[in-house]
Amino acid sequence: MMLTLVIVSILTVAAMRVTINISRAHALEQTRDRASALEPRLDELLRMDTGHADGWRHTSDGFELRSLSAIDRDSLRLAHLPVTVRYEVRQIGGVSWLVRRQGRQGKIFNELVCSGVSDVGLDSLVADGEPEKFNDMPQTMTIVVKFKKHGNSPLKFTYRTK
Repeated sequence: MMLTLVIVSILTVAAMRVTINISRAHALEQTRDRASALEPRLDELLRMDTGHADGWRHTSDGFELRSLSAIDRDSLRLAHLPVTVRYEVRQIGGVSWLVRRQGRQGKIFNELVCSGVSDVGLDSLVADGEPEKFNDMPQTMTIVVKFKKHGNSPLKFTYRTK
C-alpha cells in the first residue's frame, strides 16, 4: 500500500509539472500573438511614454501622459525632455489612424503610428478629482487598443511604469 502511494505521488507531481509547462507555453504564445498584432512602432512608443511618465488623464478620444519622452522632430530620437503626449484616433483620408500627439513649449508634433485602429484608452484607471488635472502614475498601466482588422475586439497591453 505504501509503494502504491509513493508511485501515485510521483505520477501526480510529474503530471503537475507537465500541466504547468503547457500553461506557461500557452501564455507565452498568447503574448507573442498580441505583440505581433500590435504594430512594432506603437509598442515602442507606448513602452517609452509609459516608462517615462509621471502623470495621466483620460481625454474624450484617448488619453494623455505627462512624460519625459519628447521625440526630437528631426532625428526622431528620444530627447528626454518634458512633454505632454496624447494618443487619439483620427480619421485621415477615410482611414482611422492612431495618432501620437506631442506638445512641448507650444510646439505640436503629430506622428501617425498605425492604421486600422478604432479606439484607444486606459483600462481600469479611475481619475481622481478634476478631469483637467493629471493623476499620479500607477505601478502598471494597461492600454486597450481596438483594431478594426481584429473585429474591434480589444487587445490589452500592460506596461510597467515605475
